[in-house]
Amino acid sequence: LDRAELRQRAENIETVSVDYVAARQGTANFFLLNLQPSSTVRRGEIAFPVERLESRAAASELERLGVTPDSEIVIKGGSAEEKIRAAERLMKLLNRSRTVIKKLRPAE
Repeated sequence: LDRAELRQRAENIETVSVDYVAARQGTANFFLLNLQPSSTVRRGEIAFPVERLESRAAASELERLGVTPDSEIVIKGGSAEEKIRAAERLMKLLNRSRTVIKKLRPAE
């Protein structure tokens, strides 16, 4: 992806703060997906690298974890391009019209 396309696609995914995630974590239907390797995942996060999202088994794995089309998902970690790929794949897997997908603002 070139920079302009990357920027345009990223605008379609809302960016949220750490405070937002802290307030939502633990509530029903809220999931924090970490795109990093499982060794870097903290309590309350689900390790789900982009490659795993692109696998054939991704939909059934997400369902097993309790992720539904009504879920709110915040994506953490990974590059800007990986976040976009993950968000687009999640929308495709879970029914784009109802799933709320956001990305966590990088730490400053």
